[in-house]
Amino acid sequence: MRMVMGVVNVEMSVEMVMLKGLVLLAFLFLFHILLHILFLINLNLLFQLLLFLSYNFSLYYHNL
Repeated sequence: MRMVMGVVNVEMSVEMVMLKGLVLLAFLFLFHILLHILFLINLNLLFQLLLFLSYNFSLYYHNL
C-alpha cells in the first residue's frame, strides 16, 4: 500500500511540475503576442510620423 501511495505521490508531483511549465509556456506565448502587437503599433506610428514630416516639409518648400 505504501508503494502505491509513493508512486501516486511521485506522479502527482511530476504532473504539478508539468502543469507549472505549461502555465509558464502559455504566459510566455501571450507575452510574445503582446510584444508583436506593440511592435506593429510602434512601426505604424513611426511611419505616420515620417509621412507627416515629409508632408510638412513639402508644404514649407512649396511656399518659399
